[in-house]
Amino acid sequence: MKRHQDLHLWLQGEIQHFIRHEVLIAACGYFDTWQLKLDVTSSLPGVRTHLLEQGELDGTLKALFGRWVKNERRPFVLDSLLGLAPDGAESQSALHAVLRNAKSVLVHGVRDERGDSDCLYLALHSASFAIGCMSGCFSRAPCVLIDSLITQIDIASRRLAPFPGVRPAAAVLPNADPSGLSEREREIMEWICRGKTNLETGVILNISSFTVKNHIQRIFKKIGANNRVHAVAIYKEQFAQPANGWRR
Repeated sequence: MKRHQDLHLWLQGEIQHFIRHEVLIAACGYFDTWQLKLDVTSSLPGVRTHLLEQGELDGTLKALFGRWVKNERRPFVLDSLLGLAPDGAESQSALHAVLRNAKSVLVHGVRDERGDSDCLYLALHSASFAIGCMSGCFSRAPCVLIDSLITQIDIASRRLAPFPGVRPAAAVLPNADPSGLSEREREIMEWICRGKTNLETGVILNISSFTVKNHIQRIFKKIGANNRVHAVAIYKEQFAQPANGWRR
């Protein structure tokens, strides 16, 4: 999956059997400082990422993110966004019409502990569906299924171009790194610091997990790390230092 069109076809195909939706909204970044960017996937006319205005979904996202955290970061379903969606006087956009008319709203996210960031996903539909929940909260079996599917959607999304604005720290690392790490090695270290496995890192960077493993072995030698945890500690410490040399 290399193009946004591929992701769209997948979401409108196989995923619809498990998570029926007309619109999928992803809000990724840092909710504490509100450094977020949105990505909207839909077949509905006029519902597109580039048509969003800065901050127009802030109220809705803040409320849903807060509820997700309060729900111990487990998936939940709402039968409407009454009181959460922008009212008619505020906006007449196609997306806001979807929000106001939604009768099935699945909310779940992916927490990146190492990167201290989150990606919140909203799957909306204008029809009501019984998808194995009681009082808006999933029982154990459906919860595991939804968690797995949202994780796969998150991984697939990261294989595409990054969300505009909020980018991994590797994007701002200097080209001349005193550690001697290549650009690819720095990219891999950034994702390792975000808690990604070799397989997940490979999917994100569109390389094999075997290639990731080889890069990691070279990184260990370059920075003098004994293992993965040690490498993360060294990398974070050195990246936090001023650009005046790589300390051992």
